[in-house]
Amino acid sequence: MESNGCDIGFIELYAIEPSDFPVQQDNPDIRVEEVFEPNLNDFINLQYETDKQNGETFANEKVHLNQKQFNDKNNIKVLAYYKGNPAGTMNVIVSDSIVEIDDLNVRETMQRRGIGGQLQRFVMDKFQDRIIILVADGEDTAREMYQRQHYQYLGFKYEVLRID
Repeated sequence: MESNGCDIGFIELYAIEPSDFPVQQDNPDIRVEEVFEPNLNDFINLQYETDKQNGETFANEKVHLNQKQFNDKNNIKVLAYYKGNPAGTMNVIVSDSIVEIDDLNVRETMQRRGIGGQLQRFVMDKFQDRIIILVADGEDTAREMYQRQHYQYLGFKYEVLRID
């Protein structure tokens, strides 16, 4: 497959009960909030900055997707600020019994300050009555963070992506 221009990887599925998520020490430098019109541009701009690492075409398409999802009642955008600056983003996909954390990103220069944990804490507090799931890249170090945070590993699947 690799000789035919494909990238092979695997993803892992994790789940947690909000009550099992570890208590986080409050950090007054971190503010997490749901995205509404006044902070939508901060969200879009930070997502664009992050997504641009995958190419400008991808980043532009993601802007359109984020704008479309913004109006979907089952999709919540969340933004974290660190010392008043946009630092992290996350999408939350809501269903009756499950909530999925999707596309959690923290600006590389601001990682390891508790921002990712505070983004997750936002979801745990808002949806205490539901199972929280997320999909992690099987080769990414973020999955180690999820394991330390008491997420339960549920399984994996291989994926093949054609690179043009």
